[in-house]
Amino acid sequence: MIALLLSLCTASSFNEVMVTKVSTAKLRLEVRFSDSNRKEQIPITRFVIAEQKPAFEYKITKFDSIVSRTVQDLNNSKPVELAAPIQLGGARLYPVVVYPSYLNKDLVNHYESVEIELQIAPSSKELKLSSSLRKVFSNLILNFEENGYASPSGYLIIALDAFIDELTPLAAWKEKKGMN
Repeated sequence: MIALLLSLCTASSFNEVMVTKVSTAKLRLEVRFSDSNRKEQIPITRFVIAEQKPAFEYKITKFDSIVSRTVQDLNNSKPVELAAPIQLGGARLYPVVVYPSYLNKDLVNHYESVEIELQIAPSSKELKLSSSLRKVFSNLILNFEENGYASPSGYLIIALDAFIDELTPLAAWKEKKGMN
């Protein structure tokens, strides 16, 4: 499930998502689609950690084209939507889906950029992920913060004096590996 989710979210990496944190309860982002054929682009999906569904507004800042309906599988009538939440690492994540095209009446609208403002009720649940998942999801979750997480800054060996001669090579090896 997570592998599929990551491949869907990262497949649109040639597009640009810029996030501005206005406050702990408000995020502003701008999504720009690349100049390649917008008709073949997949939606961009990012996530917001929230206890309840965030309120949002969007404004298309640059239209590209409007054509008569020729795409049979286009069924979204809005450029931006919040999908059903998923649970991950003890927190609720709401997918923010941004489509490169949307259907308005019988016309397909293509656009280059959209601005989105999200009002978020901060979550009291902390997202608990392994370090490798944290690296991946930190770029996909718009309001991801490493609250309270501190990585070890050193290595401490506690032993009786009688074991100093045996532990000295271990300490030297750990220092050589970058721990001090």
